[in-house]
Amino acid sequence: MTISEHEAKVLSDFETYEAEAATLRARVAELEAMGEKVNAIRNSIVGLQCFNFSEHAYPLVAALNEAGFAGTPYPDARANVGTLLERANKAEVRVAELEAGNVRRQVALEARIAELERERDEARREWAVVRRDESTQHARALKAERDVARLREAAEYGQKAAEERGIMQGLDYWRRKGEEWKALLAEPLLTPKS
Repeated sequence: MTISEHEAKVLSDFETYEAEAATLRARVAELEAMGEKVNAIRNSIVGLQCFNFSEHAYPLVAALNEAGFAGTPYPDARANVGTLLERANKAEVRVAELEAGNVRRQVALEARIAELERERDEARREWAVVRRDESTQHARALKAERDVARLREAAEYGQKAAEERGIMQGLDYWRRKGEEWKALLAEPLLTPKS
């Protein structure tokens, strides 16, 4: 897996966990709102020392339904009749359990987010090292290109010098030959017999 793929995966996981954390925070807010409504109903019942369906039962059912706690159908509920106090205590225990579960999930998510952030930072550090290495390799490649160009230039200069040396040697050769021919021409072709 390349660093860029790893970084994309880490960022994707981070966004997924961030979305889950937002969902859980919204759920906690719903449960807290429900707990406040249930607590207000309980306080009203305790304060009035009576129970009224309009003031207590219907708002309690509405608060639970809003929080996603659908009640059992009437026949099932009638079969399991308990006191309002028992049900309120059970509801408080359930809310406390849910809040504790949400707190545990939130702590776990925050730990995972911190872990993902560390992985992201590590990936960024690795990427910086790769970029630095690429930069070093690029500098070495440029130096090698300059060295090759200098060698070519030196080779061309050497070639030209060799050609010039060859021309000079050739000129010297023909100059010597020319002097030999002049000397030969200066000699008489036939010498008279005496």
